[in-house]
Amino acid sequence: MGHTITLPTMSAPWRGLVQMSGGDTVMGRVRHLTLDASNVTILADNHGLLAAPNNGLRPQDGAKGVIEGCHVIGTVTGTNTGGIVGVGSNEAGSVIVGCSIRPPEGTPVCVRGTNAGGIAGSIQHTGVWYCVCHGNVDNASDGCGGVVSTAFGTGQVLGCVMAGDVAGGTMGGGIVGATIGSGQLIDGCVMHGAVTGDGNGGLCGGWAGIGTISNSYTTGATGADCGALVGNVAAQATTRLTVAQCYAAGTVDDAAATVHTVQEDGTLTLSEVHAADVDNPIQAGSSSDVLGALTLLDSSTPGLWTGFEANRWLAVAGEPPLLRAFQNSRRLVIEGLNLYATE
Repeated sequence: MGHTITLPTMSAPWRGLVQMSGGDTVMGRVRHLTLDASNVTILADNHGLLAAPNNGLRPQDGAKGVIEGCHVIGTVTGTNTGGIVGVGSNEAGSVIVGCSIRPPEGTPVCVRGTNAGGIAGSIQHTGVWYCVCHGNVDNASDGCGGVVSTAFGTGQVLGCVMAGDVAGGTMGGGIVGATIGSGQLIDGCVMHGAVTGDGNGGLCGGWAGIGTISNSYTTGATGADCGALVGNVAAQATTRLTVAQCYAAGTVDDAAATVHTVQEDGTLTLSEVHAADVDNPIQAGSSSDVLGALTLLDSSTPGLWTGFEANRWLAVAGEPPLLRAFQNSRRLVIEGLNLYATE
């Protein structure tokens, strides 16, 4: 607990410091560990810089598998990989909480791979809570996320922060790259960086599931062909996304939008969604449904925010509202545990 481990330079693919899968091996807890993986240049597919690999975060007999308060210095490469864990559990009940990743010295990039995430490559029924990515996502190989690459099933990403930019490729997201299936939730998350590329999104790049993005916001600029909140809502009759109590405060390119594309048959429902630029329409296919509308973000009028939950949002004159969870970003208290997720 509270230890730092520095990895040497190696030529073989790295397969994680903690092995948490295979046979009947079941992970309990990994707590307050810092891993300096600056020298890792090749990360094995489906692995994490900290933990490996498939179903690496597994509950047993009702007890949660937990990775808590762990921090990684490094760049995530490979396919379906993550800074903390490559592939989360396909069983409900496990969490990654209060963890972070920051880039090595000399590079601003935390994520450079295919379907790679700053904290997790993919999660299925796993929670990622109050985690932070302190660097950029180089999405040249598509599908990357600042926190999670892909959320399947009932994967939940709560209270997470992306401090860097997302650039290049398609279907990359500041918080989550893509969603698939039913039951995903992105709540209380913040994206501070800029978004550029083709169909990337500030909070989520590609939404192909049934779920909700709520109580979240972005502050960075949005480049052409991208979405300030969401890049692309997929062309499936089963795709349904609700965006509630969210806003985009950054500038939006003339060829961008708050939600860049809602494809044929997809459904998008907006509830109290605000943007600094509402002239850029949500691009929707002819048979898609867009319910609700954007309203103008007017940071000089705190009264505009009275519809937001007062116990979650703080309105300050002249400033966009702030999630109360991030008033003091140095210390996050979750279920009685003191976790230091940011500096």
